[in-house]
Amino acid sequence: MCFYLKPPRGGLQLHILEETINQRTNLLNDLIKKKDLPTNFNCLIDGTALDRTGHFILRILSVKEVPFTICMKLISSFEVEMRKGIAFIPCSKWKLLLQELYMFYLKLECDLLLNNSGFLEVFDDPRFEYLIEKRRKIQIDKDVPIITVDKIEQEVEKFPLCMQILHTTLKREHRLHHDDRVNLTLFLKNIGLPLNEAITYWKLEYDKPSNHCTSCSHQWKDSEKRYVYSIRHMYGLEGSRRNYGCRNCTQLQDDAVSVRSCGGCPFKLYSNSSLKKLLEERNCSEEIINGILTSRVHDSRDACKLFVKYQRQSNQSMTNVKNINFSNPVHRMYINAGEPANASDVNFTE
Repeated sequence: MCFYLKPPRGGLQLHILEETINQRTNLLNDLIKKKDLPTNFNCLIDGTALDRTGHFILRILSVKEVPFTICMKLISSFEVEMRKGIAFIPCSKWKLLLQELYMFYLKLECDLLLNNSGFLEVFDDPRFEYLIEKRRKIQIDKDVPIITVDKIEQEVEKFPLCMQILHTTLKREHRLHHDDRVNLTLFLKNIGLPLNEAITYWKLEYDKPSNHCTSCSHQWKDSEKRYVYSIRHMYGLEGSRRNYGCRNCTQLQDDAVSVRSCGGCPFKLYSNSSLKKLLEERNCSEEIINGILTSRVHDSRDACKLFVKYQRQSNQSMTNVKNINFSNPVHRMYINAGEPANASDVNFTE
């Protein structure tokens, strides 16, 4: 028997798999009890597919009890049983456990790297920037298309209302309040807008003279370095190089709307008349508008769910409002695009 690093490939009939496990278990028991070795060991020959399979299956079967601290998502969603700090993982949840373990240790290693000054210096190396740019051109996942500036207008109708407002305000006034600019940048980043496209997106608007409705008088040509640095910072390539994510719905609902800002959750923060006007501009029926205005009294997220239903019906895709769940504008975007509400955020930091 060997210790293998690479898992087996291919398929195996259940009765052969069972025999492989039995032979390996019996051998381990005999070794522990110092008994004579068994004569039937055709599944235990070093280097064979059966020996490799038996090794990995027993490794998996041994993961039955784990500390609750490494499977917090499973615990919080009540998907596993826990007693005295130990989580008991059924076989149907092993895949989820492995995913959570992977993300746990990946985050741990990333945090260690970010605290390593030598690692941060790598990002200032022009060779590394060249590699980032080359990698950006490779579409990693065929199911997650990269969004470009010229395609944003086609995607706007799928945006949650909070982000639609920011985008249309930017197009109309060519400027946004600082917090609104941050929120829109992070949203676009997380739905797949690469760094160079984000720079182009903001440059196209800030190159134009500001509308009289905004007090911002900055021009792109005069403040290009500052704007580019700010965008690169939000993409995790400057400063502390944190991988910033889009703000969640609760944070947007708690925003204090200022005179210059148009951000935050419109279902929570806007007046009935202002929200009604926005919905009418998007051709919502009177029934939908009245339903949204009623729902917002109890829960602004329920009102947003009704707007989701309107958008999905417009796209010939019906959705049961009760089954709609999202935690931030990016998840909300996936719902409109027909993806599961719990889809992982797309994140292009290059």
